Amino acid sequence: MPFRFLRLTFEYLLPNTDISPNDRNLLQTYSDTYLNMKPSSKNNVSIKSTYKEVIETGLTFRKVYDSDERHNLEREIEDLRQKVNDYKILSLKERIQIYESIMREETLE
Repeated sequence: MPFRFLRLTFEYLLPNTDISPNDRNLLQTYSDTYLNMKPSSKNNVSIKSTYKEVIETGLTFRKVYDSDERHNLEREIEDLRQKVNDYKILSLKERIQIYESIMREETLE
């Protein structure tokens, strides 16, 4: 099974992922081929089970991605971005003072 197919399948399952029309067509072709394959050989069974594992892994990842923890993490990241933006506004002298106070706190711990 081509690695590219596995990667595209996994990416397709992720939310907010744009894949190119060519990749989407390729994914559809591979999906049709592998899912409609007759289990006439061990190789075909192996391919279908690998494909199934990729789908299950992607769906599990999507559940985690859509969870409350993800939303909390996004809020924390947004807070950090805001702090960085606020920090950029400060003068060099103010930045140095903040850095020195953080270093003092870390040495006291």
